[in-house]
Amino acid sequence: MNIVFINRSVVKSTNDDALSRIDSHQAHEGEMICAFQQENGRGQGGNRWDSEPGKNLLCSLILTPHHLSPARQFLLTQVVSLGISKVIKGLVPNESVTVKWPNDLYINDKKVGGILFQNIIKGNILDYAVAGIGINLNQEVFGNELPNAASLIHFTNQQIPIEDFRQQMAHSIDLYYKMTFSSSGVKQLEEEYLQKLYKINEWKTYRTAEGDFIGKIEGVDEFGRLAIKRKSRSTEWYQFKEIEFVL
Repeated sequence: MNIVFINRSVVKSTNDDALSRIDSHQAHEGEMICAFQQENGRGQGGNRWDSEPGKNLLCSLILTPHHLSPARQFLLTQVVSLGISKVIKGLVPNESVTVKWPNDLYINDKKVGGILFQNIIKGNILDYAVAGIGINLNQEVFGNELPNAASLIHFTNQQIPIEDFRQQMAHSIDLYYKMTFSSSGVKQLEEEYLQKLYKINEWKTYRTAEGDFIGKIEGVDEFGRLAIKRKSRSTEWYQFKEIEFVL
């Protein structure tokens, strides 16, 4: 995949920009829309993604994963989250770098980034995938509504060059993306994602519509559902937004 950076000054959101390029038939696989500032950045579940202008990495990567069926689109979440976490780990080798299911990036118990996928499906073809990526690099202060947020600068104690980070990230994502073209690569992806899962095999408190319970993450299936073993029941499977961590 040939990564091409498209730089923007101010956008409503980089995902909107990428989707607009797709709608107007201008998009090509590997294009990465990068912005200095987002006016209406979005996270998972309709949440806002707030970022201080010029401090963090804000971008959207366009993919054309026609070789994957729509049912296997979660592989792309694994690709991007692993690609980014590998670069982060290189900058903070003494810290725990994990992926909080399905696609939040953590250093220790602090959220430093997130990914928002918007996919376009045509029949049985995964026509386009847009991976919106937000990584807190150099922002030092966050609002009270984000008590769990942190930046890499909090762990490195030095400024992170944004362009260097995005180059390394693009290369790392590309290496993981190549794995999706073979069954052995897919198996490696799935295994590595499990190894990187935040709080896997630890008894923790979780919350569903039924209430709180104690359970432990046992894995993720091919469709991206989270497997949690309850102390009082057998293993159950959850889609995104059906369950949340109680921190």
